[in-house]
Amino acid sequence: MNLLDFYRQYPDEASCEEALRRFREHHGLFCSQCGGLRLSWNPSHKSWTCMDCKHEMQLRSGTVMQGSHLPVRDWFAAMFLLTATKRAISTKEIQRQIGRKRYQPVWEMVHKLRDVMGKRDGRYPLHGDMEVDEGFFSTETPEEQKDCPLKRGRGSQRKTPVLVMAESSLPKTPPAKKYST
Repeated sequence: MNLLDFYRQYPDEASCEEALRRFREHHGLFCSQCGGLRLSWNPSHKSWTCMDCKHEMQLRSGTVMQGSHLPVRDWFAAMFLLTATKRAISTKEIQRQIGRKRYQPVWEMVHKLRDVMGKRDGRYPLHGDMEVDEGFFSTETPEEQKDCPLKRGRGSQRKTPVLVMAESSLPKTPPAKKYST
């Protein structure tokens, strides 16, 4: 999905709220008070009401968006921008892309999203064949080490080692076509 497709699929706040509602209902929704599964959608309040205990749950409750005053569309756009690029995107750039004047709420939103994205990785342990690679990234040298002679080689004092591991699988080859003669 590219940026144009994203804005076609989510043209306004109502379409984003509807997509969030469908997503939550599809992935299992239960009452946060009693654990009941019988919930009724109330479109005027944008909330579900538990049929067992009458507790009302807002659309955003129990999500990373809970307590935020930013529109759901801004959250969707930030999620898209954070995941659609290979390179990192700054909070300032996200602020510019979604058209927000104040930096602080955008920073809080992106901070929450990055935190949730980091915690998500722990839920999916790697197994099977793995690929491992290392990288060294420039970092600031501590003041007490600036006068010391540098080590030679791939990992010097000015580089931070990073190890990346990913699951790999052999690509599935399509079945050979049989040509009739």
